[in-house]
Amino acid sequence: MVSGFSAKYFLKEDLALEGTLGAYSYGGFGIAGAALFEMPTLAEDEDFDIAWNTGPAVMFGNYHYGGFDNYAYNVFAINAVLGLEMDLNDIPLDIVLEWRPGVYFSSTTEGVYDNEGTNVWFDTFGFAIRYYF
Repeated sequence: MVSGFSAKYFLKEDLALEGTLGAYSYGGFGIAGAALFEMPTLAEDEDFDIAWNTGPAVMFGNYHYGGFDNYAYNVFAINAVLGLEMDLNDIPLDIVLEWRPGVYFSSTTEGVYDNEGTNVWFDTFGFAIRYYF
């Protein structure tokens, strides 16, 4: 999962595009994007709403370890997104907790890395504070 700067752009009231640029896997670099289908609001308050979304996503990450076991690898993923978000009503920010299970394809670019190939991971969670417009 990519953690970093995230933004969400609404195409329609119930459909948004999300992009994240930042860190991947303990110091690597990553970029991710998703199409988010905004589901009905779960709870509403004067200051914030609790809502959820779902949709498809893709991710690319690069990790390089330069220590004793020098290695590097690239990862491409096709994910599903299930997110719970607290939308702040006075400013265009939301606080998000997401589950992103998916199929991850990795390839070694340098050194020896024993996790090369295709993996299915169900334990990928993320947290974000996201700007939307």
